[in-house]
Amino acid sequence: MRREDPSTQPSNGRTKLISATEMVRLARQYLSTGRAPEADALFQRALSLHPRDGEAWHGRGLIAASQGRHEMAAAYLRKAISCKHTLFSARIDLANSLLMTDRLDEALMVAQTATRLGASSPVAHVVLGGILCERGDANDGLAAHKRAVELDPTPAEPHFRAGLAYQQLGRFEDAVSAFEEAAEIAPERADILYSLGTVRHALRLLEPALDAYNRALALEPSLADHLFALGKPRHIHALMESKDLVGTLDRLDAFLGRLPGQSCALALKAIVLDELGQRDEVRRLVDFRTLITSVRLSPGNEIADLNDRLAEHILSHPTLRRASAASSLHHGRSTGDLLVPPLGPVREFEALIRKILDGYISSLSGDVAHPFIANRPQSWTLCMWANVLESEGFQVPHIHPPGWLRAVYYVKLPEVVHSSGHSGWIEFGLPYQDIPRTTIPELLTLGPEEGLLLLFPSYFYHRTLPFRSPEHRISIAFDVVPKH
Repeated sequence: MRREDPSTQPSNGRTKLISATEMVRLARQYLSTGRAPEADALFQRALSLHPRDGEAWHGRGLIAASQGRHEMAAAYLRKAISCKHTLFSARIDLANSLLMTDRLDEALMVAQTATRLGASSPVAHVVLGGILCERGDANDGLAAHKRAVELDPTPAEPHFRAGLAYQQLGRFEDAVSAFEEAAEIAPERADILYSLGTVRHALRLLEPALDAYNRALALEPSLADHLFALGKPRHIHALMESKDLVGTLDRLDAFLGRLPGQSCALALKAIVLDELGQRDEVRRLVDFRTLITSVRLSPGNEIADLNDRLAEHILSHPTLRRASAASSLHHGRSTGDLLVPPLGPVREFEALIRKILDGYISSLSGDVAHPFIANRPQSWTLCMWANVLESEGFQVPHIHPPGWLRAVYYVKLPEVVHSSGHSGWIEFGLPYQDIPRTTIPELLTLGPEEGLLLLFPSYFYHRTLPFRSPEHRISIAFDVVPKH
């Protein structure tokens, strides 16, 4: 029996009855023209009439994914598949949403099922290949992307993804060929040209690399914003390697003119200034004495008890995972977002931290023209996670490009941190190894203490020194990220 809804499009003053099927068709039209709210409302109304309409659940999943709500998207897409097992495209979209939530094992299972159902679909093989590469299985990922190319060599995407897999495997010459093929098919795609630049750069072909980088940025100038936000503006590194330091500084200043205070740009500017022999300017920008602040949470049994509860919460947290190879963390584990349930003692800790942060931001004084002080955020969000380092554990030098302020709180420390030189200490000033430089920067090393909170600009390079101990080194890290 056809189910109908009595409350949709008015026509000549009358109400027109339309079926759930017609609602879904109309919702898809809305969705294709960017009218997501209207589309979602129609999908929901269709589901109120026909709760097992797989197409409607699929539509709701697509909308949730487009809004970055991938957990919700995955739930809707699973509903779609349970209602209509033949929904091949819903499986592809589910695999992508699971990938976005780092549920790689589940994503792989879904993608493998999709490729069995759609063995002749290049898209299925591309999605499978991407998940395999994300899991570190670049050889199998490459095979999936090559299969997609065999099935249909005309789209650029399979060639591009094959290039990324070659790059992951360190096969840079093959990556160049794949990216060049993709760029010939889709010369308007800046991401392909920029990736071509990165592999030419890896082969030390600086001029061709800069050519590809510049072509990409000319096509899509906003790509630079994304790259700086990721901390990976390889075109700036290539300029530095070419010894055009004045040109590099000009380019960084131009970028900071548009996005003042951007952390990655400030970090690189400090390195370039050092290379140009302007150490006094570096000291002003990277002012350890003024811009690193330590706060000790009130000593005593209350904080010790909070730390005990935080440590237990972190070690049993459902998101605690071994750090990936791409992480700055080595020989350790990290959690996901601590500010989503289960909160436990984090609720109490967050209240303490927010109070300290409000006071810190409002009390900033000194050189009001300094880019850190001048660009203090009017409103901000807090991102918080935990790191658990084991024996031989350390963090490589890194920054936090999206943030304005970075902080670390020490929950539990092994005894060796207090008794063996600088084991397990935090060091500031040393850039990551892939950044071209010839100067030796000034360094500052600080010893952690349980109950100590360190605050510093997100553009300060910092690392954790290794230690040997059977005890864990547990810290909570967070970023103050400006709202734009």
